[in-house]
Amino acid sequence: MKKDLSVQCTRLLACFFVICIHVYPPIFYDGSYDVSRLVLASYVADAVALFWFMMGFFLFRNESYLGLWKKTCKNIILPSMMFTAAMFYFSGMMFGKEAFWVSVFHPISDYVELWYGLRSWNSIVENTGHLWYIYVYLLLILIFPIMKCFVDWFDEDDGRTRGVIIISFAVLIFNDISGNSFGNFSHHSINALFPAAIQVMLGHVFYKNKDRFLNRKSAVIGFATFIVIGLVRSAIQYYIYWDNRSNFILYWFTSLGTLDAVVIIMSVTAVYNSVLKGNKILDWIITILSPYTFGIYLIHQPIIRLTGDCGFQECLKSVLNSICHGEGAISETAYTVVLSIIVLVTSWIVLVALRYIVNGARGVKLAMGISS
Repeated sequence: MKKDLSVQCTRLLACFFVICIHVYPPIFYDGSYDVSRLVLASYVADAVALFWFMMGFFLFRNESYLGLWKKTCKNIILPSMMFTAAMFYFSGMMFGKEAFWVSVFHPISDYVELWYGLRSWNSIVENTGHLWYIYVYLLLILIFPIMKCFVDWFDEDDGRTRGVIIISFAVLIFNDISGNSFGNFSHHSINALFPAAIQVMLGHVFYKNKDRFLNRKSAVIGFATFIVIGLVRSAIQYYIYWDNRSNFILYWFTSLGTLDAVVIIMSVTAVYNSVLKGNKILDWIITILSPYTFGIYLIHQPIIRLTGDCGFQECLKSVLNSICHGEGAISETAYTVVLSIIVLVTSWIVLVALRYIVNGARGVKLAMGISS
């Protein structure tokens, strides 16, 4: 089946936002909260929500639970395990300046600690903290039969669907009002499962009705709403900082984060289909980059760290500060955007190179088998 390029475009944007989240300057700076950095953070905060929504686009088309697990093992679990193993054995050599044998040969205590981390359903290996998403993803696959039954039930009636949407947002809003004490949502295990499941099912609803959002009017409304949400969110979060220093409003599991994901997807879908569809250059860029988004997500953290260790980040800051006539909101936004693009493209190059190496090794192995 031909891929929906508007979805692939959204996937790339979400991947870009993930990197932005991990490279933008800290909001608490020089003894106070920086407003411009807070606004920047508000606009890139919902990458995870975008991924949950896109998961819901196609998840419920699966009819075989066993088949779904087979695909998950091949496409998600295996690459994640390989990346985790690489970080476990080689991070010391790559980032800690350790000798090869020191980095590779771990004491028994490290394996015990690794087991304790896995037992708590969390990744504790250096440079793999972002893999919490994978652990929650697997929990969603585990409860897929329950979600599938529920989705099939509300799909039968538009009134049920509207009720699910209303109740979902009501729960998220109530949790926001409670300061996240009601649901205690987070990036970890069961605490992330409930809001993630809501967003996956809402993603199914959106994609089922996406034909309503293919016009320019939807693009304008979506983009305007995105701007307003970012400003409102920044104002709320700024107030909360001075009240109790919590930053939960910036997270994907809030009502604003969920609504933000909806309007971003609506805007991208509308802009692509009403304005950009058929643009050969854009379609080519999307086509060559989008198959690697999961791989980019996996390896972007060590790439970011390498750019910092080699001094590139400081050099980039210096250049952009010079161009923008000093450090400030413009130079910091430029730094976040430029560095994120560089990390994304570098990660893609690494993945393409690895693919060619693996394919080349397979070709050599096949040739040797034929010759023997």
